[in-house]
Amino acid sequence: MRYLSRVHKEAYPDYVDSSKRIRLSAVLSLAQQAAVVGCDNIGATKERTMLRGLLWVVARYHFEIDRLPTFQEKFDVLTWKSRTIAYFFTRNFEFVDKDDHAFIRGTSAWALIDEKKREMIRPEEYGLAAKDYITGREIPMPRFLRIEPGDKEAIIKANYSLCDFNGHMNNVHYLDLCVDLIPIEYLATHEPTSFDITYKKEFPLGAEMKVSYAIEEDEARFVSERFSLLIKFKKSEK
Repeated sequence: MRYLSRVHKEAYPDYVDSSKRIRLSAVLSLAQQAAVVGCDNIGATKERTMLRGLLWVVARYHFEIDRLPTFQEKFDVLTWKSRTIAYFFTRNFEFVDKDDHAFIRGTSAWALIDEKKREMIRPEEYGLAAKDYITGREIPMPRFLRIEPGDKEAIIKANYSLCDFNGHMNNVHYLDLCVDLIPIEYLATHEPTSFDITYKKEFPLGAEMKVSYAIEEDEARFVSERFSLLIKFKKSEK
């Protein structure tokens, strides 16, 4: 088994925004792609999970950002499973440059569920337990976000193009929909330094939900019955 997995990536045009830096949703998408490779490498393959009616679902993410990759930049995404706590696997990520310098670090909490019952199960009951792999580079585990309602509200919908094969909105799209609520002028003068997201309930195809949010000098907060999101920012130097 390979406990530390490395996936080669590039900042393709569909990953970047008008500033030519990759979007926060692309960070999650790339991390998820690496997570699939990481699961395969520790034996939690599609044949041993999905084809047996088991699904991996992510409960929380925490990412710390020194900078975002720019258009056509090549980099690697490293991932490893560190700890198992009750029902949750903790999976870590590093985005590294050609010199193996990490410029994005992330951690996440995943659970294995029964697809039909929608109930969490213990991985060891299905022969999917994996030993802890600790590098010493792990960042703090993602916390459960408790965010107070903001002074603004919006309605978002789980449209057809945003949903995956589970019939629910894919978790990367929460970031796109929320970032779209931030004024363009703010985004042009601020850079993200971290983000945390907690998923509470699935968002089924065609459903709508109300999002309460607030945009402040150094952060943007979003909360609803289905998720909470906190993005920290700093003023751009340019």
